Amino acid sequence: MGESSPWKLAVYAVVLAFLLFQAQKVLLPVLSDIDSTQWDFEKDYYGAVAYSRGYNPYHNSDLARVSGKHMALPYVYPPLTIGFYRLFAFLRYDSAQYVFLALKALLLVGLMRLWGWRMVESGSKSEFAVFTVLAYNSTALIDLHTGNVAMLEQALLWLGFHYYLKGDLMRFTGFTLAAASFKVLPIAFLGLLLFSDDDRRHKYLLTSAAIFMAYLLLPAFLMPGLFDGYVRNLEITIFHLRSERGMINPSTLALVKDLTVLWSFILGLEPPANAHLILYLAMAAAVVSVSARAVSELRRRNDRRMLLFFLVLVYALLAPRMKDYGYVILIPSTFYAAGLPRFRSYRPLILLAGMVPVSVLQPHPEFLLGMWGYYALAYAYLIWVLYVIEAAGE
Repeated sequence: MGESSPWKLAVYAVVLAFLLFQAQKVLLPVLSDIDSTQWDFEKDYYGAVAYSRGYNPYHNSDLARVSGKHMALPYVYPPLTIGFYRLFAFLRYDSAQYVFLALKALLLVGLMRLWGWRMVESGSKSEFAVFTVLAYNSTALIDLHTGNVAMLEQALLWLGFHYYLKGDLMRFTGFTLAAASFKVLPIAFLGLLLFSDDDRRHKYLLTSAAIFMAYLLLPAFLMPGLFDGYVRNLEITIFHLRSERGMINPSTLALVKDLTVLWSFILGLEPPANAHLILYLAMAAAVVSVSARAVSELRRRNDRRMLLFFLVLVYALLAPRMKDYGYVILIPSTFYAAGLPRFRSYRPLILLAGMVPVSVLQPHPEFLLGMWGYYALAYAYLIWVLYVIEAAGE
């Protein structure tokens, strides 16, 4: 296929259209009206301001007192994370939000270099950059839009993964602990130590687990008021999780909930209590069962990079909460899968499917009975299947 073939030109035109769509919908508001975005950073910033003034950052009333307006979202991270946001609290919010946005943009550029130059090493760098911007409904741009701490979390995680592949388990555990300090769930990646050949892997695992437990529980004794607020807000967040679905939270658990409701509506039957949890556990068991065979084969080949990318996919599929900006974690795994020799002839289609601007093409929230909102999850399952096929095919 020549460089100027109609097929290649058509692909370029489609990708350009995708870029324009997402830039207009996601990126432009950040650049032209930043006050309408960055809502996650806003409540975190004012949480730090409240703490510095002697108030409780976990009380929405105290956030309202220092911000001068009602905060719809509470501060939900462990007490010691307030120290990070206090770095920004020395500035006025109007300035701090730009500093935080610039930091996240730099982290994204750094991640693209780490992924494209050190870890994926397939395809052109410009191709990878475009995919990073558009992949999974522009998950990276959504993160910039919301002001969430996810980009920092991803930078810490992938630095840890980089050292894991180099066999430096001490740095791996350090970066993983730092990445999990905000949202806790990434601590699951310490399980990668079990797949290492290092004789000290169990020592690293137990030590890291002890450090993390101390990080979470010591505030209960040192700052009980903050710890109680953290636990309460965490409970509120878990309860709120019930209403997060579709495009903003395309997780397997959310999908199963919606399928249960849809099944009840179509059949006119009330589903059994906790039916969605039973179905979720069944799906999780199926994913784990199939993945275990693939993991065994990849370990036999000693293909540590593919094993890492595959386990990252499994983590995303099983995570009970997988926000739209959280899909950043799947970008390198996805790009790498598309470049595998077995699927190379389908590579353009695989990558294009991952760059579809799902939110732009959704005519209304209940399009396809609400299932369109789970496009990112369906695509992640497709990439998971590619890894399973690759692992079984040799």
